[in-house]
Amino acid sequence: MDPEAAWIIAYRGITYREMERHDEALTDFNRAVELDSEAAWIIAQRGITYREMERYHEALADFNQAIDLNPKVARVFTERGHTYLEMERYDEALADFNQAVELESDDAWTIAQRGITYRRMERYDEALADFNRALELDPENYTYLISLAFLELTRNKPDNAQHNLLQAATLAQNKLAHTPNAYRVKFDVALCYLALGNHQEAEKLYDEIMHECKLPLTLSAAIEGLEELMKFQPDNKVAQDLYEQLQAHLVYIRENIHTDMGTH
Repeated sequence: MDPEAAWIIAYRGITYREMERHDEALTDFNRAVELDSEAAWIIAQRGITYREMERYHEALADFNQAIDLNPKVARVFTERGHTYLEMERYDEALADFNQAVELESDDAWTIAQRGITYRRMERYDEALADFNRALELDPENYTYLISLAFLELTRNKPDNAQHNLLQAATLAQNKLAHTPNAYRVKFDVALCYLALGNHQEAEKLYDEIMHECKLPLTLSAAIEGLEELMKFQPDNKVAQDLYEQLQAHLVYIRENIHTDMGTH
């Protein structure tokens, strides 16, 4: 009805990205930018898509352009910081997260991302303060508890880590009750079980999800979670086996992705 409505095309692009259909998302964002080249939020959304496709330099170019167009939007600094974080450029990530917090001091996700950056920089006290602040702002977000648990493992405080993991597992299970097909939440529940030593339940969940999930980005996130856990539990044979299974499953999905997408 309105083939030149840039914002509608951009929202369709967001929908494709949520479905991990990145090529179609990118086509929509490119078209939307053609129609409205001054729309900073559309350019930033394309930047997120590039990042999820691991096309980091194109992502940074879009975030830079979006910031030039509107330097007062905190979330764009956060998204650029997240990109730097994935690229392991921690100083630049930290600068962006600090700028985002200066613009919007109560954004829990930004503060948690800064906490992860501090943890990787081995600035543990500052990481702890950020995770605690993020949980004050969003106490139901179990992912912050998992990040805090990994920090406590880094600080050699296993009892604190266990407490946080148990709480995170409970919150994630509550979320699953309302969204039973949320694969990322299921993977996080399984990761908590694995870290807590409940290997049987963890293996059952991972096996169940691998039979259902065909989303490469979701699988990659689950693999990253296992990589993080194995830093603290290098002798966890179950985690190592699951890591290998997930890697093989991801390879299979990527090899067959075009066939699978044809069934949508």
